[in-house]
Amino acid sequence: MFLLNYMLDRLVRWLTSSVLWKPMDNSNFRIFSRSVALAVQRTDAALAQEKYRQWFRQHHTGWIVKHMSEIFTPRSREKYKTKLSMLHQNALQLQPARIYKVPGPAFPEPVGQQEQPDNLRLEL
Repeated sequence: MFLLNYMLDRLVRWLTSSVLWKPMDNSNFRIFSRSVALAVQRTDAALAQEKYRQWFRQHHTGWIVKHMSEIFTPRSREKYKTKLSMLHQNALQLQPARIYKVPGPAFPEPVGQQEQPDNLRLEL
C-alpha cells in the first residue's frame, strides 16, 4: 500500500509539472515573480515606515513643537514656510481664527415706561 501510494504521488507530480502545466523555470516567469516580490516588499516597507512616522509624531509632538527652531535651519524654514505652518497648526490642533462681535449694551433701554402705574414709575 505504501509503495503504491508513493508511486501514485510521483505520477501526479510528474503529470502536473510536465503535462498539465508548463514548467515555470523560464526567464520571463522568474523576472515577473521577482518584480512582484519586490513590489510587495516595497509596499510593506512603505506601510511600516508610515506607521512608524505616525507613532513618532503622536508621541513626540510636544518636543518637536518646543524645539522647532533648533530642528530647522533658517533657509529650510523659509523654503518650507507654508508646510511648516500647516504642520505646526496640526501639531497644536489650532482652530481657525474666530471673529467675535462686540456685545450690545448690558441693560437694554426700558420698554413701556409709559404703561407702568404711577407708583411703580416713581420707584424706578
